Amino acid sequence: MAQNPKVVLEEIEKVLNRAPDAKVLREIRKTLDEPAFFAVLSEYLRGVNAPDTKAQILSALITISRHCSDKSAERKNQLTNIRYGIGSGTALAASGLIGLAAGAPILLIAVFAGVWIAGMSVSKTGALSEEEQIYADIAGRTTKIREKFDAT
Repeated sequence: MAQNPKVVLEEIEKVLNRAPDAKVLREIRKTLDEPAFFAVLSEYLRGVNAPDTKAQILSALITISRHCSDKSAERKNQLTNIRYGIGSGTALAASGLIGLAAGAPILLIAVFAGVWIAGMSVSKTGALSEEEQIYADIAGRTTKIREKFDAT
């Protein structure tokens, strides 16, 4: 980790603005969790006498933290909506089965539609759940880093 931490934070901001996938988010989390990053950032801030540079770094940390906490909340909301889709699809399939048992063969369409809706919803939960957690981790880490340097 010999890179300028200011440049690293700017690059992270750029990447986050491009709506990265979970793999890229894991790399960002890994970078911020790396003890070497914190050490280099600490050393860099000790050696910088320009208040504007320190302010830019703190601002970048705040921006990353807020962006990630917003994205985490957005993913959590999407997950809630998908869970409603699972419930709705299951209910539609069940009501179709009840209708089939009552002698309405046309409701076979409702059974297939309900199964499809529930299946599609289930397939989306894994990626969204992982992204929600990673965004929350990044937001938490940048907040802790920022708090460490706010007083200096």
